[in-house]
Amino acid sequence: TLPGVEYQGFTADTNGSVAMTVTAPSVRAAAEQLVAWRTTEGVTAVDLSGMATTVDDLGVIRGVHFDIRMTMDPQLFFVSAAPAVTTPTAPAS
Repeated sequence: TLPGVEYQGFTADTNGSVAMTVTAPSVRAAAEQLVAWRTTEGVTAVDLSGMATTVDDLGVIRGVHFDIRMTMDPQLFFVSAAPAVTTPTAPAS
């Protein structure tokens, strides 16, 4: 996650679908975050919708809000057991 990008909600399922509501400080930051997600290993699709900006009295964009839906490799949601630690044994004499 890039600096200034925040999440207001998160849902996921074991099939690899993730949905989030996101706030970024600018349209540029939102676009950079989108590129970051799309180039992340294990992410197979990223769709953005509902983009809206917050504009101050001078017309300066002060924030961007949007919804994102990602599809990830479902294996990213599973925890594997830690490898067993084996203690070497001394050879029999």
